Amino acid sequence: MFKKFIFTTLISAVFLLSGCSEESKVKGNILDGKAAITFPENFSLMSDSQLQKKYPADSRPGEAYQAENGKVTFAFNLTENKISEDQLSLASEAMKAQLEEFSPELTEVKINGHKAVMIEMTTPDPDSDDLEIKNVMLISSLNGKLLISTFNTTSDLEEKYLTVGKKALETISY
Repeated sequence: MFKKFIFTTLISAVFLLSGCSEESKVKGNILDGKAAITFPENFSLMSDSQLQKKYPADSRPGEAYQAENGKVTFAFNLTENKISEDQLSLASEAMKAQLEEFSPELTEVKINGHKAVMIEMTTPDPDSDDLEIKNVMLISSLNGKLLISTFNTTSDLEEKYLTVGKKALETISY
């Protein structure tokens, strides 16, 4: 009887959790409708002032979404740099060399039928001496231009968001 109760409770929890995760995702257009992504609904579009604060450099992304008061973000930048899918490996190796101090790991992936390269690394958190930032960068070619899609989470939220963020990047379609 007790085993049946535990089994029933576990099965119910699995269905409940899987139902919640499906309901809590939203598919939305990004980059003025040039692409789409499915990510958790608790992310909100950053305002221009938030973008400037979070990404002070001139190379800030064109669009970004945040959760957890900006500790977790998705950002998208369709650059003017021309690149074909065949050139992604070479470009990712150049990026790896530039980011060498952070020991980036590169993985070639297929995203919605397109070749892409996922780059993962850990960097210091400029806002905290106690935390690091887990970075996942997906580089791909959209209409012959370099698309850089990123997901970042602080290390204290890594367990909750890292897998979710990587899976969301894998849903990009164009």
